[in-house]
Amino acid sequence: MSLFRKVKDWLRKQVAILPSVPAAALANAPSDEEYLFLLVEAYERLASPGVPLAKLSSFTNEATVLLLFSTLKAQVENGGFIQLIQNGYGPAIFDSPFSHDIANWDVPQVAELIDKARAIYQAHRAYLERPRTLSDFSALYKEFNQFEPLENYFYAIAESQTAIVRAYVAQHFSQFARIV
Repeated sequence: MSLFRKVKDWLRKQVAILPSVPAAALANAPSDEEYLFLLVEAYERLASPGVPLAKLSSFTNEATVLLLFSTLKAQVENGGFIQLIQNGYGPAIFDSPFSHDIANWDVPQVAELIDKARAIYQAHRAYLERPRTLSDFSALYKEFNQFEPLENYFYAIAESQTAIVRAYVAQHFSQFARIV
């Protein structure tokens, strides 16, 4: 890690916003996904209305990775990588160190998946990010069916990878939020 990145990370932690999360809510979360959603929801309350990732620079690096994982999961499960890109999340997922960071959380399957999707995204970025009508957007699914096997793989691993993310968060909770 470069000295610049170390200083940047240190400064970020000095001004990082950590939301408060009720201990009872965490203890009663019925699933790994619900546990993580409690944190994501707390971050979204701190971010600008209507722009959930607007204040990423105010959160710790760990919180940023969690938000990106949550965004990836929500977008891919709802409409695949095409939806993720069309909704403007391509740069946040593919141009950031997200895949490296999530691999450091011992979630290498997601990291590898992101790297494979990144190759498709980068090869066709300008075209994929172009604004479209609903019918043009729908046509992208046929045109870019190379995302489909990646999405199917994501569906197959999502539950186990979410459990790993939850375990990481629980082990490093002070970097994510305050318990009240």
